[in-house]
Amino acid sequence: MINLREQQQLFLEAVFKGENSAASEQLSHLIVGTENMSAQQHINIYRDGVLGGLTQALSDTFPVCLALVGEQFFNAMAGRFIQQQASGSPDLGDYSPLFAGFIEKFEPAEQLFYLADVARLEWHWHQVFHERDDSRLDFEALSEVGEQDVTFRLVTAGRLMSSPWPIQKIWQVNQPGYQESASVDLDEDEVFLWIWRNSYEMRIDPVDADEWKLLNALAEHKPFSQVCDELAAEKIDLISLLPRFVEKGWICDFSVCGKE
Repeated sequence: MINLREQQQLFLEAVFKGENSAASEQLSHLIVGTENMSAQQHINIYRDGVLGGLTQALSDTFPVCLALVGEQFFNAMAGRFIQQQASGSPDLGDYSPLFAGFIEKFEPAEQLFYLADVARLEWHWHQVFHERDDSRLDFEALSEVGEQDVTFRLVTAGRLMSSPWPIQKIWQVNQPGYQESASVDLDEDEVFLWIWRNSYEMRIDPVDADEWKLLNALAEHKPFSQVCDELAAEKIDLISLLPRFVEKGWICDFSVCGKE
Protein backbone atom coordinates (compact mmCIF):
# COMPACT_ATOMS: atom_id res chain seq x y z
CA MET A 1 0.00 0.00 0.00
CA ILE A 2 1.50 3.33 -1.02
CA ASN A 3 1.17 6.41 1.15
CA LEU A 4 -0.42 9.74 0.17
CA ARG A 5 2.83 11.40 -0.90
CA GLU A 6 3.69 8.46 -3.14
CA GLN A 7 0.21 8.60 -4.66
CA GLN A 8 0.59 12.31 -5.37
CA GLN A 9 3.98 11.77 -7.00
CA LEU A 10 2.54 8.95 -9.06
CA PHE A 11 -0.33 11.15 -10.19
CA LEU A 12 2.10 13.95 -11.14
CA GLU A 13 4.19 11.58 -13.23
CA ALA A 14 1.10 10.07 -14.87
CA VAL A 15 -0.08 13.51 -15.94
CA PHE A 16 3.22 14.75 -17.33
CA LYS A 17 4.77 11.54 -18.69
CA GLY A 18 1.76 10.41 -20.69
CA GLU A 19 -0.77 7.61 -20.98
CA ASN A 20 1.81 4.96 -21.84
CA SER A 21 4.07 5.67 -18.88
CA ALA A 22 4.60 3.18 -16.07
CA ALA A 23 3.19 5.72 -13.61
CA SER A 24 -0.04 6.06 -15.60
CA GLU A 25 -0.45 2.30 -15.75
CA GLN A 26 0.20 1.92 -12.02
CA LEU A 27 -2.16 4.74 -11.15
CA SER A 28 -4.96 3.24 -13.21
CA HIS A 29 -5.03 0.33 -10.76
CA LEU A 30 -5.57 2.69 -7.84
CA ILE A 31 -8.47 4.61 -9.38
CA VAL A 32 -11.96 3.18 -9.56
CA GLY A 33 -13.48 3.45 -13.03
CA THR A 34 -17.11 4.12 -13.73
CA GLU A 35 -19.67 2.30 -15.84
CA ASN A 36 -19.01 4.41 -18.92
CA MET A 37 -15.37 5.34 -18.40
CA SER A 38 -12.25 3.42 -17.44
CA ALA A 39 -9.76 4.57 -14.83
CA GLN A 40 -7.30 5.44 -17.60
CA GLN A 41 -9.88 7.61 -19.32
CA HIS A 42 -10.45 9.50 -16.07
CA ILE A 43 -6.70 10.13 -15.85
CA ASN A 44 -6.65 11.28 -19.47
CA ILE A 45 -9.37 13.87 -18.83
CA TYR A 46 -7.38 15.35 -15.97
CA ARG A 47 -4.17 15.22 -18.03
CA ASP A 48 -5.80 17.04 -20.95
CA GLY A 49 -7.11 19.72 -18.59
CA VAL A 50 -3.75 20.31 -16.92
CA LEU A 51 -1.70 20.30 -20.13
CA GLY A 52 -4.29 22.38 -21.96
CA GLY A 53 -4.29 24.97 -19.18
CA LEU A 54 -0.49 25.24 -19.15
CA THR A 55 -0.33 25.44 -22.94
CA GLN A 56 -2.90 28.23 -22.90
CA ALA A 57 -0.93 30.05 -20.20
CA LEU A 58 2.17 29.92 -22.40
CA SER A 59 0.32 31.12 -25.50
CA ASP A 60 -1.19 33.99 -23.49
CA THR A 61 2.22 35.03 -22.18
CA PHE A 62 4.12 34.57 -25.46
CA PRO A 63 1.69 35.68 -28.21
CA VAL A 64 4.43 36.97 -30.52
CA CYS A 65 6.29 33.66 -30.36
CA LEU A 66 2.99 31.99 -31.19
CA ALA A 67 2.48 34.31 -34.16
CA LEU A 68 6.02 33.69 -35.43
CA VAL A 69 5.87 29.88 -35.46
CA GLY A 70 2.16 29.14 -35.81
CA GLU A 71 -0.21 27.37 -33.45
CA GLN A 72 0.72 23.80 -34.35
CA PHE A 73 4.46 24.32 -33.88
CA PHE A 74 3.95 26.40 -30.74
CA ASN A 75 1.69 23.81 -29.11
CA ALA A 76 4.17 21.02 -29.90
CA MET A 77 7.02 23.10 -28.46
CA ALA A 78 4.96 24.02 -25.42
CA GLY A 79 4.01 20.38 -24.90
CA ARG A 80 7.65 19.33 -24.87
CA PHE A 81 8.48 22.10 -22.43
CA ILE A 82 5.58 21.22 -20.11
CA GLN A 83 6.76 17.62 -19.94
CA GLN A 84 10.15 18.83 -18.72
CA GLN A 85 9.10 21.73 -16.52
CA ALA A 86 6.21 21.43 -14.09
CA SER A 87 4.69 24.64 -12.79
CA GLY A 88 6.29 25.83 -9.57
CA SER A 89 3.48 28.25 -8.72
CA PRO A 90 -0.29 28.03 -8.24
CA ASP A 91 -0.53 31.17 -10.40
CA LEU A 92 -0.58 30.33 -14.12
CA GLY A 93 0.66 33.88 -14.71
CA ASP A 94 4.02 32.73 -13.32
CA TYR A 95 4.40 29.96 -15.92
CA SER A 96 7.13 30.15 -16.97
CA PRO A 97 10.34 32.22 -16.84
CA LEU A 98 12.29 29.21 -18.14
CA PHE A 99 10.51 29.01 -21.50
CA ALA A 100 13.03 31.23 -23.33
CA GLY A 101 15.94 29.07 -22.15
CA PHE A 102 14.10 25.98 -23.36
CA ILE A 103 13.49 27.53 -26.80
CA GLU A 104 17.21 28.29 -27.08
CA LYS A 105 17.98 24.57 -26.88
CA PHE A 106 14.92 23.31 -28.79
CA GLU A 107 16.38 21.82 -31.99
CA PRO A 108 13.31 22.26 -34.24
CA ALA A 109 13.53 26.02 -33.57
CA GLU A 110 17.29 26.36 -34.08
CA GLN A 111 16.86 28.19 -37.40
CA LEU A 112 14.78 30.83 -35.61
CA PHE A 113 17.84 32.08 -33.76
CA TYR A 114 16.04 35.20 -32.52
CA LEU A 115 13.03 33.35 -31.06
CA ALA A 116 14.48 32.83 -27.57
CA ASP A 117 15.20 36.54 -27.19
CA VAL A 118 11.70 37.41 -28.39
CA ALA A 119 10.43 35.10 -25.63
CA ARG A 120 12.66 36.88 -23.10
CA LEU A 121 11.23 40.22 -24.21
CA GLU A 122 7.69 38.89 -23.83
CA TRP A 123 8.43 37.51 -20.37
CA HIS A 124 9.84 40.86 -19.27
CA TRP A 125 6.74 42.57 -20.68
CA HIS A 126 4.54 40.14 -18.76
CA GLN A 127 6.43 40.74 -15.50
CA VAL A 128 6.43 44.51 -15.86
CA PHE A 129 2.71 44.59 -16.64
CA HIS A 130 1.95 42.85 -13.33
CA GLU A 131 4.49 44.68 -11.16
CA ARG A 132 3.39 47.01 -8.39
CA ASP A 133 3.33 50.78 -8.83
CA ASP A 134 5.97 52.97 -7.21
CA SER A 135 5.57 56.38 -5.66
CA ARG A 136 7.24 59.31 -7.43
CA LEU A 137 10.69 60.53 -6.45
CA ASP A 138 10.53 62.81 -3.40
CA PHE A 139 12.42 65.89 -4.61
CA GLU A 140 12.02 67.71 -1.31
CA ALA A 141 13.66 64.86 0.60
CA LEU A 142 16.40 64.62 -2.03
CA SER A 143 17.14 68.35 -1.67
CA GLU A 144 17.82 67.83 2.04
CA VAL A 145 20.48 65.15 1.55
CA GLY A 146 23.31 67.64 1.21
CA GLU A 147 26.71 66.03 0.64
CA GLN A 148 25.67 62.56 1.79
CA ASP A 149 26.03 59.73 -0.71
CA VAL A 150 22.81 58.17 -2.02
CA THR A 151 21.68 55.10 -3.91
CA PHE A 152 19.06 55.71 -6.57
CA ARG A 153 16.41 53.09 -7.31
CA LEU A 154 14.89 52.37 -10.69
CA VAL A 155 11.14 51.76 -10.93
CA THR A 156 10.08 48.28 -9.87
CA ALA A 157 8.06 47.91 -13.08
CA GLY A 158 11.13 47.92 -15.29
CA ARG A 159 13.46 45.38 -16.89
CA LEU A 160 16.67 45.70 -18.89
CA MET A 161 17.66 43.43 -21.75
CA SER A 162 19.95 43.43 -24.75
CA SER A 163 19.92 41.30 -27.88
CA PRO A 164 22.02 40.92 -31.02
CA TRP A 165 18.73 40.77 -32.95
CA PRO A 166 16.17 43.54 -33.63
CA ILE A 167 13.69 41.95 -31.26
CA GLN A 168 11.81 45.17 -30.59
CA LYS A 169 11.05 45.48 -34.31
CA ILE A 170 10.08 41.79 -34.50
CA TRP A 171 7.78 42.30 -31.52
CA GLN A 172 6.33 45.49 -32.99
CA VAL A 173 5.42 44.13 -36.43
CA ASN A 174 3.60 41.22 -34.80
CA GLN A 175 1.27 43.38 -32.72
CA PRO A 176 -2.47 43.38 -33.56
CA GLY A 177 -3.37 46.25 -35.84
CA TYR A 178 0.19 46.96 -36.99
CA GLN A 179 -0.09 48.50 -40.48
CA GLU A 180 3.39 49.73 -41.43
CA SER A 181 6.10 47.78 -43.22
CA ALA A 182 6.47 44.30 -41.74
CA SER A 183 10.00 43.77 -43.06
CA VAL A 184 12.73 43.31 -40.44
CA ASP A 185 16.45 43.56 -41.14
CA LEU A 186 18.06 40.86 -39.00
CA ASP A 187 21.49 42.38 -39.65
CA GLU A 188 20.72 45.49 -37.60
CA ASP A 189 23.04 46.32 -34.70
CA GLU A 190 22.66 45.00 -31.16
CA VAL A 191 19.74 46.55 -29.30
CA PHE A 192 19.59 47.76 -25.69
CA LEU A 193 16.08 47.94 -24.28
CA TRP A 194 14.42 49.34 -21.17
CA ILE A 195 11.03 47.66 -20.77
CA TRP A 196 8.94 49.53 -18.25
CA ARG A 197 5.50 50.75 -17.25
CA ASN A 198 4.66 54.41 -16.81
CA SER A 199 1.45 54.28 -14.77
CA TYR A 200 -0.89 52.39 -17.15
CA GLU A 201 1.33 52.81 -20.21
CA MET A 202 3.57 49.91 -21.18
CA ARG A 203 6.74 50.94 -23.00
CA ILE A 204 9.77 49.39 -24.70
CA ASP A 205 12.35 52.17 -24.96
CA PRO A 206 15.56 51.66 -26.91
CA VAL A 207 18.49 53.21 -25.05
CA ASP A 208 21.96 54.15 -26.24
CA ALA A 209 25.21 52.71 -24.87
CA ASP A 210 25.69 55.42 -22.24
CA GLU A 211 22.12 55.15 -20.97
CA TRP A 212 22.49 51.37 -20.88
CA LYS A 213 25.61 51.53 -18.71
CA LEU A 214 24.04 53.94 -16.25
CA LEU A 215 20.79 51.98 -16.06
CA ASN A 216 22.72 48.79 -15.29
CA ALA A 217 24.81 50.52 -12.64
CA LEU A 218 21.68 51.86 -10.95
CA ALA A 219 19.97 48.46 -11.23
CA GLU A 220 22.85 47.00 -9.18
CA HIS A 221 21.99 49.42 -6.34
CA LYS A 222 25.45 50.95 -6.25
CA PRO A 223 26.06 54.19 -4.31
CA PHE A 224 26.03 57.09 -6.73
CA SER A 225 29.63 58.04 -5.85
CA GLN A 226 30.70 54.57 -6.97
CA VAL A 227 28.65 54.89 -10.16
CA CYS A 228 30.39 58.19 -10.90
CA ASP A 229 33.84 56.68 -10.30
CA GLU A 230 33.15 53.65 -12.50
CA LEU A 231 31.66 55.59 -15.42
CA ALA A 232 34.01 58.57 -15.30
CA ALA A 233 36.69 56.73 -17.26
CA GLU A 234 34.16 56.16 -20.05
CA LYS A 235 33.37 59.88 -20.21
CA ILE A 236 29.65 59.34 -19.70
CA ASP A 237 27.82 62.60 -19.11
CA LEU A 238 26.07 61.79 -15.84
CA ILE A 239 25.16 65.44 -15.28
CA SER A 240 22.86 65.23 -18.30
CA LEU A 241 21.74 61.62 -18.01
CA LEU A 242 20.60 61.53 -14.39
CA PRO A 243 18.11 64.45 -14.68
CA ARG A 244 16.85 62.88 -17.90
CA PHE A 245 16.20 59.58 -16.10
CA VAL A 246 14.33 61.44 -13.37
CA GLU A 247 12.28 63.40 -15.89
CA LYS A 248 11.31 60.25 -17.78
CA GLY A 249 10.18 58.62 -14.53
CA TRP A 250 12.79 55.86 -14.58
CA ILE A 251 14.06 56.70 -11.08
CA CYS A 252 11.43 56.46 -8.37
CA ASP A 253 13.30 56.58 -5.06
CA PHE A 254 16.63 56.91 -3.27
CA SER A 255 18.20 55.96 0.02
CA VAL A 256 20.99 57.66 1.96
CA CYS A 257 23.99 55.38 2.16
CA GLY A 258 24.63 54.03 5.63
CA LYS A 259 21.01 54.48 6.74
CA GLU A 260 18.29 51.87 6.98
